[in-house]
Amino acid sequence: MRNWIEKVMLSVVTFLMSYCFIVLPAQAAAKDFLPGNGMIKGYCYHIDDTSERVYVYWDEKCENRSEDEYISARWDECYIIETSENFNTVRVSYPVPGGERKKRWVKTKSFFAGGIARKKRASASIPTYKFGSSAYPYGTINSGDQVYIYNEIHKGYARVIYPLNGGGYKIA
Repeated sequence: MRNWIEKVMLSVVTFLMSYCFIVLPAQAAAKDFLPGNGMIKGYCYHIDDTSERVYVYWDEKCENRSEDEYISARWDECYIIETSENFNTVRVSYPVPGGERKKRWVKTKSFFAGGIARKKRASASIPTYKFGSSAYPYGTINSGDQVYIYNEIHKGYARVIYPLNGGGYKIA
């Protein structure tokens, strides 16, 4: 029964992703949103070890790893606050115990596994999810929003960047 429900949900999401967007002739990368246009909130897409952790680094080149620090891909909502001009890295703010946040560098692939995004305009309201599963709701793309859809598809879900009503963006 569960497999049948998952297949139906996959079909619905695939349909929505296929038919609820109007293609606009443009492409964008994460750096197109920063620094002047606010931050991007979201969860990591790619992990560095079997414990679902993403390594963080002190330096922009991501060569000097903070050995005792990491981002939990499943639990830590990150804010992408800066992109490197010279390296394939982004600076993020992530939560640490006590309600504080730390700023460190991570490899861009932690959020964007592949390539450039296609810019599209949503023609309907569409739910978004933290991960490639409807079990983790994260927000909603509003009708008329300009959305950036990445080429990577996992189980029928695409990685998207969409605007927030109060400014900034979310990646889901």
